[in-house]
Amino acid sequence: VTPVVGGCTGTSQTFTITVNPRPILTSATASPNPLCVGAVLSLTASANGGTGPLTYAWNGPNGFQANGGSASRTVGANDGGAYGATVTDANQCQATAQTASVTVNVPTPIQGITPRP
Repeated sequence: VTPVVGGCTGTSQTFTITVNPRPILTSATASPNPLCVGAVLSLTASANGGTGPLTYAWNGPNGFQANGGSASRTVGANDGGAYGATVTDANQCQATAQTASVTVNVPTPIQGITPRP
């Protein structure tokens, strides 16, 4: 780069610009899926690329947050929905987020049972 100010040319300067590769989030999975109320949901994310170490973050319904490539939670009736994973590398470059959709089966109450004499 050669600066020019008021028609005067300055001393040429050389700069090195480093473009860091982003990590790539290759998968975000939830299992078992679907699952029943009270079951333990396991979340797993995988990534590659970027500059290590990679850090993972999860978020989901009802304020769920967790860190790490793997996370789990015991689910309630309202915990179905999208669980999102993000990964960030040592240079603070972040991969495009991925989501895993989770279905929670809620049992239907049994009604109208009449005992036999």
